[in-house]
Amino acid sequence: MEYEGKECPHCGASHPITSTANNEATDRDTSGSNNSESQTTNNYTTNIYTTNNYTSDNYSAASYNTPAPKYKKRVTERRWFIIFLLIIFFPAGLVLMWKNKVFKFLTRTIITLFYAFAIYSMAKSSNSYKTTDTTALGNDNTVEVAATNNPATTPVSTPTATSAPTSTSTPSPTPTKKPLSKKEKFIKKVTAKAGVSKKTAGNLYDLFYKKMGFKKVDIIQKSDTGKSTFDFSADDYSLKVAFKNDSISSIKWQFYILYDGKEIKIDKKGVLDRVLVDRVKYYMYAEDIIEDNIKTPSTVKYPGLDSTGVGMQRKGKIVGVQGYFDAQNTYGAFVRSKYTIEFSVTNLDANIYKAVYIKIDDEIKGKWIELD
Repeated sequence: MEYEGKECPHCGASHPITSTANNEATDRDTSGSNNSESQTTNNYTTNIYTTNNYTSDNYSAASYNTPAPKYKKRVTERRWFIIFLLIIFFPAGLVLMWKNKVFKFLTRTIITLFYAFAIYSMAKSSNSYKTTDTTALGNDNTVEVAATNNPATTPVSTPTATSAPTSTSTPSPTPTKKPLSKKEKFIKKVTAKAGVSKKTAGNLYDLFYKKMGFKKVDIIQKSDTGKSTFDFSADDYSLKVAFKNDSISSIKWQFYILYDGKEIKIDKKGVLDRVLVDRVKYYMYAEDIIEDNIKTPSTVKYPGLDSTGVGMQRKGKIVGVQGYFDAQNTYGAFVRSKYTIEFSVTNLDANIYKAVYIKIDDEIKGKWIELD
């Protein structure tokens, strides 16, 4: 079926090129030699089109399937090698850094300026050292050079039998001030605040450090307990030192007398033995001992630990507590009783203790131990 155009009007199929070419060839065979030339031209066009399409497809596939060659960096172009050179031999590292552009421009500039500043500083320091050496050498030879270069200004004296050689004396350097010792600082501060002599302040230093065993002592302020009494800190313990007639009258800690003006009563070790490590636990131990020794323990009432009439003392392992409590008697009436309890603490953390002396009103158990 023949139709005009490139597509079939009924089914829409493309007009076959071969059919067109064959029809054209048939028509042109009947028309003579001119038709033969046209056929040859048309066949050549068809072959070129087909060949070009095949060649183009093959070229595209090759261009996509063939990988580009990978460039391998030399050692001198690698970042780690350039950083290594910047550390051990920076001139070569700087050259390679700028040549290969391993860092950003700002980073390269900062690194270069850093090394430039370092070189400048070292050169300046070296020149300053050489100048100092030259100046010192020149100072030593100043007198000799002046005498050689200026003979007119230097009087020439003829030596005689009676004349003695004169010597040029070099001024001695100004002595440096020696720093004050620990004792000198203590004496200076005590004499300034307490108004005592250096001798008395020195005696107090020897008393604290050499005889009583304290390690760090300092005067704090004037005490409000006496006209010539001052507060001191000795290894974090608050002491009171009294002076009289430019001498040490007494040293006290709490209600203990450590020094009475003549001899030492309690040194630092004695202070440590008398420190109340845990007042609350000591008070609880005393309450337990009382309740074990009265008839109506469930009715007992105690005052506060800091109440008036409640006292506590310690010496080594022995702790003494004095105070009062209210409890019902056998008739149901509340009666106030006074007590003195002493107990030995074996292990404070484990609450291990033992009563050694109990006195409740007139009832006494155990043996009293003197705690001074």
